[in-house]
Amino acid sequence: MTLAPPISSSYVSALHTAGKGRPVFAIENLAVSVPSPDGRVALVHDVSLSVGRGECHAVVGESGCGKTVTCLAALGLMPRNASVSGSVRLGDTQLLNGKPGELEAMRGRRIGMIFQDPQGALNPVRTIGRQLIEPLRLHLGMSREAARDRACELLALVGISAPETRLDAYPHQLSGGTCQRVMIAMALATEPDVLIADEPTTALDATVQLQVLDLLKSIQRQRDLAIVLITHDLGVVSEICDSVTVLYAGRSVESRAKADLFASPRHPYTRALLDCLPSLDPEAPPPAAISGEVPSPGQHPSGCAFHPRCRGASPACARSLPTPMPAGPDGMVRCHHPAGAAGYTLQ
Repeated sequence: MTLAPPISSSYVSALHTAGKGRPVFAIENLAVSVPSPDGRVALVHDVSLSVGRGECHAVVGESGCGKTVTCLAALGLMPRNASVSGSVRLGDTQLLNGKPGELEAMRGRRIGMIFQDPQGALNPVRTIGRQLIEPLRLHLGMSREAARDRACELLALVGISAPETRLDAYPHQLSGGTCQRVMIAMALATEPDVLIADEPTTALDATVQLQVLDLLKSIQRQRDLAIVLITHDLGVVSEICDSVTVLYAGRSVESRAKADLFASPRHPYTRALLDCLPSLDPEAPPPAAISGEVPSPGQHPSGCAFHPRCRGASPACARSLPTPMPAGPDGMVRCHHPAGAAGYTLQ
């Protein structure tokens, strides 16, 4: 089999958005490390992704693959002792190593974020209203009265009944689903260009998950919003996303349009993730678990980090790190032996 020539990782983001116009939000060659007793440990090695206006881009992988760290680092939310390099752009503005205060002005104003565990992310000793009003006054300069009126509108927008009453409630007085809706309202309060949603349906029951996903899709259509969705749930990806970046051990290993990735995954890790999905076809084989586990930071094997778990690994996989290669239209795969696979039908 003749493989396409490798491409420089500096072109990964450009490949992903080829033909789609300029991305609203783009991460390129992001690397993150933190100090440890044995020296600095890399949490993220090389991650690139981008999302355009009106698109939803998923970042998927098992726990420990660097999904949340990538987005926290991009927004300058890592601890002070973390080292972050690469490029993060919001439109034409470079966010990494920018002018003092510039990133702080962007966060909450042009980039909204929904954090994991809404009941833990909300301040337990402040009312919902106070937490919603604060960004409106800080970023938009609204008066207290105007901000309260806008906060009521936002709660109604995300489907919370009796919003005037809920403004005076504390997080512990609300259900998990309602707290998640409050987090979405807070993230959308200043009408940002980009919304980063970190596992927005975690710990919610199936009915509430569908309601939250429908809400995000509706708001995306209404506001032509760019969404970066962090998730391990490929069912959620199939429901809402347009394109996908798969992370493994802190690296982008595949980045493609959702339909292409589900129909013909190129990286063995992507194929393994899809093999974990149950099928509605009674003739299909049962879901197959991935053997082994994601290596801990600082303990990655040589070569491709996935090779100890890969059924198709060769000696080359243990010797050297694969370089990014084209994978279909506007796609990328980082594998010594990229290949097609039996298609996966979106259920």
